[in-house]
Amino acid sequence: MAFGKYKEVMALKAKDAKVTGVAQDGGVVTTVLCYALEQGIIDGALLAAKSETPWLPKPVVATTKEQIIAAAGTKYTISPNMSAIKSAAREYALDKIAIVGTPCQIYAARKMQLYPFGARHIADKIALTVGIFCTENFSYAGLKTVIEDHCKVPIESVRKMEIGKGKFSIKGAKDVAIPIKETHKYEQDGCHVCSDLTAE
Repeated sequence: MAFGKYKEVMALKAKDAKVTGVAQDGGVVTTVLCYALEQGIIDGALLAAKSETPWLPKPVVATTKEQIIAAAGTKYTISPNMSAIKSAAREYALDKIAIVGTPCQIYAARKMQLYPFGARHIADKIALTVGIFCTENFSYAGLKTVIEDHCKVPIESVRKMEIGKGKFSIKGAKDVAIPIKETHKYEQDGCHVCSDLTAE
């Protein structure tokens, strides 16, 4: 598999138990953001956080370590994080914004930086982008169908989801794994033509 241009590839895991207890895998994204905030590299981050609806993420502007940790973990339905960038720059008055997103969201941030028509004073405030690996994403209705109809588990009882080794797995009141093939028809249409797994 090609990763695009890179200087070094590492496998990492966070040491902070507060992070590893809520992270999807190693907690590296959360740790990098907390470090960047503590060092003044950023003064806030656009993240996908939990909402009142189980597994329906919402974009948030996180300005504290606690808010960053609270937003940890993968959500398999899209969160419109880029919609909060204006709020981060204007309402929160952030000058150094981090954006965590899927490859398509990082692409949007890069386009905003390259062609800042109407967004020049906002695009200049992007200090850090963290792209997460993404193989597919689901609409909320599609994700709910996969969980409730295919896995036969109520969505509100799910603690964690994972995609790997050809399986879509959920952990919660009941642990279930189904072949990833069963989920393909519920993916966002744009995922079928995406060529950027790594948010290059």
